[in-house]
Amino acid sequence: MKYQVDDKQLSNAISNHGNDIAAVVSTFGTTQLGNIEDLAERDSIKELRANDVWLHIDAAFGGYSASLSSHINTEIPDSDSITIDPYKFIGKPGVALLLVDKEKTPKVSIPYYSHSHFTLNTTLSAGPVAAWYQTLIDCGDYVMQFMADECIRIAYIAGEQAKENNCKLVNPVKLSIAPVQLGSRQQANYVHDKLLSEGFNVGKIHIEGRDYVTDGLRIVITPKVSPEVQAGSALEVASRISRLSSKFSQAFL
Repeated sequence: MKYQVDDKQLSNAISNHGNDIAAVVSTFGTTQLGNIEDLAERDSIKELRANDVWLHIDAAFGGYSASLSSHINTEIPDSDSITIDPYKFIGKPGVALLLVDKEKTPKVSIPYYSHSHFTLNTTLSAGPVAAWYQTLIDCGDYVMQFMADECIRIAYIAGEQAKENNCKLVNPVKLSIAPVQLGSRQQANYVHDKLLSEGFNVGKIHIEGRDYVTDGLRIVITPKVSPEVQAGSALEVASRISRLSSKFSQAFL
């Protein structure tokens, strides 16, 4: 399962609502799985866009680190607007950028956020944006690329460690998230609570589709600590997830 929009489902939606579709939103790197959606590359979506349907790419989590890392060969698809949140990678809170093709700016603006007078085409004020920009200046391109590469590399290693310990991955590691699949929501909650009590902060995964339910935990690697600490902690978490999930199965199943 690739967690992509099904072709048949997409075709039905366009067939039933094609004349009423004003915009299409596709993701590029999700906070749940780190997966990269291919919706924007579908021929049917390109045809909609040719008929003036707006295409927006939500690259809040994946767009920035993917643009830095040499591990990612996939580029953000061409679109009319893109959301990128660099703070999710570099740890500067409040940096949310909305990039819009100036040739296709909508004539009617619908406010959805309380804008600052200093906003300048972003969804938040210019202060955090300036802090993010200064981080780029202080670190330089090489350091930023190194951090992005290391985060993705360590996430991949953590995913391999989880598989060696008889755990499945929800999705192959694409960005800096290793999504580990568990058997149930109860098991995910149990392992998550135990890890938190031991000082490990991991996120939970719960995804429901029409014919499936997926639960698990996600190991997210960020550049907020040194690569050595990241790697050691990621491997330890992957091993502990396996041990704790086995303990749950023995006790409750």
